[in-house]
Amino acid sequence: MKQEASTVQESDIRQVRIIADPILHPDSQDLYFIETTITGDNQYLTHLYLHQKHAEPLALTSGPRGIRQPRLSPDGQAILYIRKPESSDQPQVFIQQLLGGEGVQVTQLPKGVQAAEWASDKDHLFITAKLNDTEKGEMMDAFPGDSRKDDSKKNESSKQPYIVTRLDYKSDAAGFKDETCSMVAKLTLSTGQMQILTPFGADHQFQDYHQESNCILITANRGEDWEVRSDLYEVSLDESLSETDHSGSGLTVQRAAYYDGNILLLAHEKTYLGATHNDLWMMRRSGKEKQNLTAAFDWPVGDQIIADSRYGDSSSRFVIDHNESKLYTLVSLEGTTQLYAFDLRGKDEPQVMTSGRHHVYNFDIIPGKEAVVAISTPVCPGEIHSLSLSGNGETASITNRNENWVNQKTLFTMEEVRTRSSDQTEIQGWIMGAGASEDLSKKPAILEIHGGPHAMYGYSFFHELQYLVSQGYIVMLCNPRGSHGYSQAFVNAVRGDYGGMDYEDLMAFTDACLERYPEIDQERLGVTGGSYGGFMTNWIIGSTDRFKAAATLRSICNWTSFFGVSDIGYFFTEWEVGETLLSNPERLWQHSPLRLVADMNTPLLIMHGEKDYRCPIEQAEQLFTALRFRGQDVRFVRMPDANHELSRSGPPELREARLKELSDWFNSKL
Repeated sequence: MKQEASTVQESDIRQVRIIADPILHPDSQDLYFIETTITGDNQYLTHLYLHQKHAEPLALTSGPRGIRQPRLSPDGQAILYIRKPESSDQPQVFIQQLLGGEGVQVTQLPKGVQAAEWASDKDHLFITAKLNDTEKGEMMDAFPGDSRKDDSKKNESSKQPYIVTRLDYKSDAAGFKDETCSMVAKLTLSTGQMQILTPFGADHQFQDYHQESNCILITANRGEDWEVRSDLYEVSLDESLSETDHSGSGLTVQRAAYYDGNILLLAHEKTYLGATHNDLWMMRRSGKEKQNLTAAFDWPVGDQIIADSRYGDSSSRFVIDHNESKLYTLVSLEGTTQLYAFDLRGKDEPQVMTSGRHHVYNFDIIPGKEAVVAISTPVCPGEIHSLSLSGNGETASITNRNENWVNQKTLFTMEEVRTRSSDQTEIQGWIMGAGASEDLSKKPAILEIHGGPHAMYGYSFFHELQYLVSQGYIVMLCNPRGSHGYSQAFVNAVRGDYGGMDYEDLMAFTDACLERYPEIDQERLGVTGGSYGGFMTNWIIGSTDRFKAAATLRSICNWTSFFGVSDIGYFFTEWEVGETLLSNPERLWQHSPLRLVADMNTPLLIMHGEKDYRCPIEQAEQLFTALRFRGQDVRFVRMPDANHELSRSGPPELREARLKELSDWFNSKL
């Protein structure tokens, strides 16, 4: 007898399994993937699994230390991954033979390893690691034993001044930066020797290796500290380690790979700064010629869906089929993310390989043989499916890791709502929980606004939305102009106009929901959002009293201070508002919700992380102080040890507390 379904609770983040990084074995039908769960002691734990036909998935790693970035060896006999050893908090490279045995640690670097990739043989790896002032070309021991002990806890009790000379001295992800740089090195496993391939002074990322010419592609920002760049360089792995500098190409590069004597790039020309669509480019190795292969394709290449049940980033991954001259990658369009195939000869139109209202967030392909895709939907956190390469979009389920949880819960689908804004621009959105009850009484509704702003809501599992609907609310969400998943003109339209037509879009969408769904109680409307969504929440309650309660999360309220305190303030402010504190402080103030504080009458919950360096907590402090000084109904919740990613990957107990605060606030006001 089927168990009666229960509603989604804040604690369900502990029940969901996050499936990612599928890897197909080229010589068998074996599938490898990683699975992340939350442990009883509030840790995220990721382990590697093997799936074989007609068998339950087998865990290949175990223990309290999780793994990340699994990579299959060229001969298919081993897999590498990064994990923290039992004796250290610095992540290192481990290699595990697939025929049996535990993973063997092959590095012991003082600041750990950030990334690792196989070369074309089983004896060499390219690793990216944080190193001190190290000479390019220097040889060093990758496993020096006691000579380079883990110094992560060194001088923990010693207080020393922190000296700042660069603008980019902190980041939301890493906190205050140290004196190290990310450098790329080649590790020979048989000797344990590691050769440094990049110069000190900038962070570098490995991109690809070309065996025939013995060269690698790397990306780096070697510009001034106020510049935001990701330039391409090619390094010859001869004795001289000579470089070809492609920084003059004008491209901001996310991914690079060798193809048919040329270089394939996922990049853009920064025409619209942070709002620019990524395109696929082909460039001569000389750097003198480049071609935009997707110039006529007006959709953003990459996964732009925003959700709270994804860990890691796969948005820039691509796979090349050299025999068929095809490139496979993800594309975001109108609330979905699909797998596409692009003809590298430029003869055929881009081919969509998947179809449906879903979120393809990971994939792997053995060219000419088989493919798998990891898919999430509003009612499924994510599973891996096989995909036909014939182009008919047919998929078949492989894993069912979340099936039991899904069957035990009452989950809600997303119903599409399209409407026109005040200038007749079409806005796509969705509603959840409308018509879900036989009770004919009116229900309160909450407008959710995503961050970015250059991201998008879509057909993906979103725990927070399911939770709010389970609490008895109808949830409204849309993609106002500035969102990805639409034309380049649409995503660029918000720049220089924060609080302008994006506000009109959100109000028009709210009006459309109220008109089409009479079960919504127009007297009990709430609004909430984080980051840019928090900015818009602040702007909305300073512009209208139609919402009876609001919750602003990790928000921006004052651009004039944001410019100097955010880890991205010195460039993001100009990119999005159009000016800096030095060039036009009046314009920054004109677009700051704090300017509207005298008109804010809506009861407001403010939640912010103490360690948020993206939208620092002083933004919340200013807003709270101004509202309480006026005697307004405002509650300020400060989350300890939480940065800008609290809602997605923050401490689990704080994620639960955040949702409880959110629901308690709206329950008390609506």
